[in-house]
Amino acid sequence: MVAIGRMTEGVNVLAWVEGADPTKLRPGTRLRVEARNDPEGLPYYVFVPA
Repeated sequence: MVAIGRMTEGVNVLAWVEGADPTKLRPGTRLRVEARNDPEGLPYYVFVPA
């Protein structure tokens, strides 16, 4: 699942959601952003439960 999250600073972030049940996610659900690296070392972001 992909989500668009609005950070408290007002920035919108598009990222995959990991570790959350998609049937329980609703607009306004609190998530946090984690930085990850793919196998080639390129960075990307994911949302995880807060």
